Amino acid sequence: MNDRNETIIDVIIKKADALCPDSLDLIGVYGSVATGDEYEKSDLDLLILINDENGQILADGFIIDDVDIGYDLYCTSWDMLENDAQCDHAHLSRLFDSMIVYCKDKSALRRLDEIRRKAAELLASDKRYEKADKAYSDAEKMLAEVYLAQSLSKARCCAGAAIEFIENAVMLYNGQYFKKGTKRALEELRQLGLPFDPETRILAVIQAETVEEIRAELTEVFILTDGYLQVPKKKERPSAENLRGTYEEMYSNWKNKMAEAADRE
Repeated sequence: MNDRNETIIDVIIKKADALCPDSLDLIGVYGSVATGDEYEKSDLDLLILINDENGQILADGFIIDDVDIGYDLYCTSWDMLENDAQCDHAHLSRLFDSMIVYCKDKSALRRLDEIRRKAAELLASDKRYEKADKAYSDAEKMLAEVYLAQSLSKARCCAGAAIEFIENAVMLYNGQYFKKGTKRALEELRQLGLPFDPETRILAVIQAETVEEIRAELTEVFILTDGYLQVPKKKERPSAENLRGTYEEMYSNWKNKMAEAADRE
């Protein structure tokens, strides 16, 4: 992390000490700085974790003159982080990947670790299919809006929302999350090894020039995605519970249907 970023973090800590000394729990760094993808004009993605509303005073926006880089500092509450851990979307790098550079005490770290653990367990469980299905359902609602849209701008807006929901659905289905931000979402989708090329299909929607073309290209994305997002079925071992009624069905079919069918030849 360069000197400029370290200075920004120091300023936030000093500001918290002066204006809201009990509000700041953690500061974490994620995004390009954490992944090693930063370049000269990279901004600084920070998890500024606060425990009360007084901490919102730490939020700020500014431009550093000598490098002409704009910064927006947002504060995150514990409730917001808990909501992220529900995995209703796949942009979870802030939760999972933040490198902690400031911590008020160890209890805050333990709380963060527990939230991360719950989120990781959800992504590794079959519940992720429910989350993917919900995201896909939201995408379908946006598809309907595209077909109702009368203007090109409305169709583009709704198609963009549909694509974002689909991207989330595909990542959650695979138990994954976006680690490199929205700009590189297509790259991360490509790395999943899908049976179709999401980048080509999504770019076709973006480059469509009429409402009709947007509808056609977006529908194709849905057809491909719908065929992919099938929840794997587990073959259960026979048990008294899942075989209940089987014998009665077999006996009824033989006694009533097969005997009558034989009589009728």
